Amino acid sequence: MTIEKQLFDSLLEPIFILNNKGQIIYCNEPAALLSQQSQRKLVRSQSQLTDIMKFSEKIEYLNQLSTVTEPTPYKELSFTTVEGTEGKAQITTQKMGNNEEWIVFLRDVTLEERLQKKYRAELDAKEDVIEKLKKAQIELENYSKNLEKMVEERTLEIRELNQKLKALLDSLNQGFLIFDSSGSCWEVSSKACQTVIETDPAGMKIWDVLKVAPDKQEGFRKWMITLFGELLPFNDMADLGPKEFSHSQGKNIKLEYYPIRDFKNEISGVVLVATDITELIQAQKEAEKEKANSQFILKVVKQKKSFQTYFTESNRLFKEFLEATKLAPGFWNLDLVFRLLHTLKGGAASFSVKNVAEVAHHLESQVLQLQNSPDEFIREDWDIFEQKFIDEFKEFQNEAQSLLGSTPAQLNVEKVEMPKHQLTQIIDLLSMWSKTKGFSEDLKSEYLTESLQDTFSSYDYLIQSTAEQLGKKVAPIHYVNPTFRWSTEAYRPFLSTLVHVFRNAIDHGLESSEERQASGKPEAGKIEISARIQDHEVELIITDDGKGISKDAILRKMQQKGLNWANLTEQEILMQIFEPQFSTKDQVTDLSGRGVGLDAVKIEIEKLGGYLSLKTTEGFGTSFYFYLPTSAVQIAPIKQAA
Repeated sequence: MTIEKQLFDSLLEPIFILNNKGQIIYCNEPAALLSQQSQRKLVRSQSQLTDIMKFSEKIEYLNQLSTVTEPTPYKELSFTTVEGTEGKAQITTQKMGNNEEWIVFLRDVTLEERLQKKYRAELDAKEDVIEKLKKAQIELENYSKNLEKMVEERTLEIRELNQKLKALLDSLNQGFLIFDSSGSCWEVSSKACQTVIETDPAGMKIWDVLKVAPDKQEGFRKWMITLFGELLPFNDMADLGPKEFSHSQGKNIKLEYYPIRDFKNEISGVVLVATDITELIQAQKEAEKEKANSQFILKVVKQKKSFQTYFTESNRLFKEFLEATKLAPGFWNLDLVFRLLHTLKGGAASFSVKNVAEVAHHLESQVLQLQNSPDEFIREDWDIFEQKFIDEFKEFQNEAQSLLGSTPAQLNVEKVEMPKHQLTQIIDLLSMWSKTKGFSEDLKSEYLTESLQDTFSSYDYLIQSTAEQLGKKVAPIHYVNPTFRWSTEAYRPFLSTLVHVFRNAIDHGLESSEERQASGKPEAGKIEISARIQDHEVELIITDDGKGISKDAILRKMQQKGLNWANLTEQEILMQIFEPQFSTKDQVTDLSGRGVGLDAVKIEIEKLGGYLSLKTTEGFGTSFYFYLPTSAVQIAPIKQAA
């Protein structure tokens, strides 16, 4: 059995873990406080326990840990730390699982001993207390004479109390039962058990009551033994048990555990409380939906122009998706369907269109099943979720229309908003047309193009929400030249696919705050965007300062896919990440692992007649280079900020 050392971090008792040489390889915070040393120093220096704490008696087995195979009896000793602090503690040692490691538990009784001395002195100082005890003894003797009658009366009271408690339990909608260390359920249980956990548990084994699968029952029994043995605090072990009951009607049943202790303070039974939280879960889902709707509204209001662009692109992609799946599944271009769904999902997530993103993710899974296990693909299930996808997308269209006050057709028309004073200036300039040089270029630059920052401002929402979902921190996008202006109309299909570049940068590229600080980087990751015109091309660069792309990870994935890299350059190997269904992640999540997304970027830029490349340095980050032709696109002169 392997025990994770992090389990001891939350304990209040001091814990040291020693290797077979007696060196400290772990200690929790209470142990560090007791020894008046830092955790890091104790572990790094690999000190002996007896070096940092001098005990009143020599503990032989600390120098011969290999002889300790069973827990040693608690022994109370005085100690002095290297800082000179004195105290008293109870100490015991036991081997940690099958590892060559031993756990040393220390129970600090210094404060307890001081309190005992204090109370003992107070007790000795008060003679009247002794007199009261003598009187109490006399009363006790009189009490014992009538004990039989009192026991009978008390038994009757207890019986009546049990009946009331049983009636009280049965009046609740929760399932209550008790099981012992052998797994047998006691006779007492609440009536609600028959509906909440769908059985009368009396006399049954707890693993049968909870419908534990046969292949998992052995693990369940081991958990139960540890629970009753209290090798770790009860609450910590209880959290490792089953938390939910699989209800036949799909209800959400929450399971909680509470100990029953005997007069020795040992656990004699465990109370299991089963609660139907179906309505609570539904309310939480509704609350999440309302929160997502609120975020959607805020983003639309704040990013109206960006949302109009997204709306246009999502409608185009949605129509392509319907066109791509109108034939029988055997005739689908699965790579295309993957890309369309993945891009629709990414865009929906960036504007908090939660329902569309969730259904798109489910359809991705079905397409993957069709590709890898076509015999398991069920067309009826696909039709159900495809219709749900259509319904959710139409609802999204209606919400967008109500927010922006436009019809879907009008939302697809790009608009330019102009303040009144600017319009007045234009009229004045038009009256002086012959005297104004470059006026038309200025108009195009001001009203028919947008700045680099305007183009990518909506992605800040995506970046922050993705980072929050992954527990990471990232700074707002940094623009090297935010005043660079261009017309993005011809680039929109390509720009919409960049959602995958940003999501991959957060998920694959940027490290956690802890990892970044450990490597000397700022706590928050950085994403940088720049653009310039060079040789009739727009060079767009997106850079992150993460851990870079692992060439070895790419080679391992190529080996798994049976691909030969012997004649490939390093750049060609790195470019494999743009191939369909190529992902270095083994686990599929809502964010990545499908191997779709970056291939959509490559396809769209090649449609424009452009190309891409990348540079990466492990430990320092990755830069994506996109080269777009300017032949059919309006590019405004670069203006420096005043």
